[in-house]
This record gives sequence, structure tokens and C-alpha cells, in this order.
Amino acid sequence: MATNSLYPSFVQIHYRSAYGKHVQTIQTRQWSAGVGSHGFGGYTTWGGSSMDADSMVNGFINAIVPFASDAISWDECIVYNYPAPLPALPNPVAVFPLTQVGVLTDVPAAEALQMTLNFFDASFNQCKIVLLDLDVTGSFKPEAYAGLTTLKKNFVDYYLSDVHAFASRADVRPTVFRQCVWKYNDKLRKEYHLT
Repeated sequence: MATNSLYPSFVQIHYRSAYGKHVQTIQTRQWSAGVGSHGFGGYTTWGGSSMDADSMVNGFINAIVPFASDAISWDECIVYNYPAPLPALPNPVAVFPLTQVGVLTDVPAAEALQMTLNFFDASFNQCKIVLLDLDVTGSFKPEAYAGLTTLKKNFVDYYLSDVHAFASRADVRPTVFRQCVWKYNDKLRKEYHLT
């Protein structure tokens, strides 16, 4: 298995801001149609329990909502699974609607701002979560865990918990938060005609 592969499973979360539509790809453990009771399959968590796919993703987004602008909303999630090891291609195996909307009002314009949360997995591979068009709510200086707001700490804790099945692209459990960094996304700046 390639270290930077999306094998064996991943989800694509579709969301939008006031400026554009985005797709967020999140690696997971192996998806199984026989896990869960909501009709979308699920995962065996790092702690050994079962987790419905929609419950895990909705919890992930619910942890973002408290620090997201009310101009950001979520539309749907598509679950992908590889039917066989690489070089097989992933198949979409489940889709479910998302209805969350951010709650922050009167936040500054956030066109093309990118928030990146960096992690290590248990084998010291790097992994990250990227959120687009999110207000920086502070400075552009890197933030360690101690410097995060309580709301962002809650999100980091959710992602790292062994009661879920999020994974690095080496299919290893994320275990350590490194830092949160902010920057302007050059590709979005061009799309938004800001350059």
C-alpha cells in the first residue's frame, strides 16, 4: 500500500461558502456495508467498536459548525471504498445528505482563506485537514493545541478519538495534533478573481 494512498476507504464532504463550492476528502479505515444500522454502512473504530458512516461524518461536521461562518453550509457526503488493493480504483458506495450550517455571524470576509490542521499518525506519518473560506479569527501565526480556542480543541479531540475511524493516508490512526496554520489559497484567489 502506498503511503500517500486513499486506500482502503475515504469520504468526500461537499460544502459551500458565500464564494464557492468545495469538496473535502477525509481518509477513513475500511468501510463495510455490513457495519451500522442506518443503511450507509460503517466502520470498525480504532477502539474496536462499530460506527455508522453517517454518524461519524455528521459528528465531524457538527464539531466544525461552532467556529464556521453562517455563510458556510454542507450539502452531502459520498463514501468511497476500494474493492481490491491498489491499483484498483475506488467505488462510490454510499451517499447521504448533510444539512449543517455554520453559526458565526458578523465575521470578516474570508475569501480564499485556508485553515490547515496538521497531525501525526501513530507511525509518524503526517496527515492534515483543510478547511476553505474560514475566517482566521485572529492572526496568521501557527497555533499549537494550547493556543486553540475551546471550539477548535473540541474538533481536534473528535478527530483523534479512538471511538472513530479516521485515518492517515498510510491507513494509520491519527494520534498527535501538531499545529493549525492559515494562508491564502492561491488557486481560490484566482477562481475568485482576487489576483
